[in-house]
Amino acid sequence: MRQRAVVLACGLALAAGFFSLPASAQVLRDNLTLGFIRFMAYHEAGHLLMNQVHGINASTWPKEDIERYADQIAAVLLVPDADDPDGVDEIIGAANGWLNAGAGHTANDPHAPPEERAYNIICFVYGSDPESFSDFKQYIQPDWNCEEQFREMDDQIEYEFVNDTDETGVPIELTYEAASPETQGARQFLQASGILEDLILDIETEFKLDRRTKLVAMSCKGKADEGTFHFDTFQSDDPARNFDQIAICYELVDMWMKAKVDIGQ
Repeated sequence: MRQRAVVLACGLALAAGFFSLPASAQVLRDNLTLGFIRFMAYHEAGHLLMNQVHGINASTWPKEDIERYADQIAAVLLVPDADDPDGVDEIIGAANGWLNAGAGHTANDPHAPPEERAYNIICFVYGSDPESFSDFKQYIQPDWNCEEQFREMDDQIEYEFVNDTDETGVPIELTYEAASPETQGARQFLQASGILEDLILDIETEFKLDRRTKLVAMSCKGKADEGTFHFDTFQSDDPARNFDQIAICYELVDMWMKAKVDIGQ
């Protein structure tokens, strides 16, 4: 892989003002929640692919580059077809979710600021098909070069991550752990959404994993990074027991189900 060859979307010059879609294009609250959760899950899948396919992790790349690259992988994998209204609503919901994420971003956070992550999503959607997504042009700055950025990242995924061999990869193990009474609704919402099943289908179809991988929906209360989803690699003296894990925290799902957000009229 051409290490760090991509021009990272963190270089976008953000447009001033709040990303507010016209009323006809505003998403419903559920689509905002679904879009944000789906993007977060696919962001962690980006970490999974980076680590398993190319050994990209905190020991090989700067954390800031890793987080932005995972955002780009997620954004490309989630670009909807123009004739898929649910997919379009959800990706707009993901962008609006970041713009409603509040002031929680700190100077030492390796992730891009929320507004930057929102415009990165919109740029990639527009760049994938400027004609079909022409309504998005009003939010795009000419110097973002969205078509070029999307094409370069799409090519990197296609030629440097996708495995076109006939080999069968290691399947992903999905578990919905028990939820607390406070997050039982989040567990039910997540299961009904099918987001994790979609993620597994997308990853197992396009990529061949070579290491045991667990996708676990769980309560993260009292654990490290309880307020977000996270990717971890578990090592032991016995290689047969090693595995990667994406944790999907009920607490984050619950927070977005209950958050007061401005989704327009």
